[in-house]
Amino acid sequence: MTIWQAIVLGLVQGVTEFLPVSSSGHLVIAGALLDVPRESLTFDIMVHFGTLIAVLVALKDDWYPILLGVLGHPQHKQEGRKRFLAVLVGSLPVAAAGLLLKDQVEELFAAPRFAAAMLLVTGAILWFSDRAAERRDRSSLTIPTLSDALWIGCGQALAILPGISRSGSTLAAGLMRGFDRQGAARFAFLLAIPAILGATLIELPSLFENGMEASVPILAGTASAALAGYASIALFLRFLKSGSLKGFAVYTWLAGLLALWLVGRS
Repeated sequence: MTIWQAIVLGLVQGVTEFLPVSSSGHLVIAGALLDVPRESLTFDIMVHFGTLIAVLVALKDDWYPILLGVLGHPQHKQEGRKRFLAVLVGSLPVAAAGLLLKDQVEELFAAPRFAAAMLLVTGAILWFSDRAAERRDRSSLTIPTLSDALWIGCGQALAILPGISRSGSTLAAGLMRGFDRQGAARFAFLLAIPAILGATLIELPSLFENGMEASVPILAGTASAALAGYASIALFLRFLKSGSLKGFAVYTWLAGLLALWLVGRS
């Protein structure tokens, strides 16, 4: 992988990670179209780490009070610990799925047809969850219950499959529980922090085993993913104040069909 290929893929990751269009699916398909060799999940994990940096910076007002609450700050103690417990419970499904299915999922990252097909599934999830959001609203609730968190966490676990959007599936799960779009999105982004951090720590030894020469493109991709991810978060949260997810559903359907056609020709 060249540095420029890594930067392009990092931009793809950063732009699509926090939009409900499946960053993993776009990475698999873009890598196939650019003829980029993909021997492991190391590059994918590191560009996800770039987007972790983005979400930590963009949502500091969301996670910092949680940290203060965990540390016992009087002003944030009660609410911060409730939020922390919700994030912890919501992270359990993806942790279990990642540990049990890591080898099988890694094989799917080399199957662009599968990723393209799952984009079609993502579109269906977005379309029907947006319709649910039009019927119900719990916007006044800011702290998910443990059952809410577990349900949303199961949505995140589904997204270990390339082509299933992590932000889309977690956002959809929140909407199906009755939360407003912005509240569901912010909790979905918070759930990304332990998920991406855990995956990064697991894959970190592989990065150094490949040597510094192989690491330079990976680090370039990580930087471009961080910058693009920050912009993506800001724009998407602004969009969710009044926008609908149905446009993203149509996009993923079109992208999936186009990818199936392009991969079939290659």
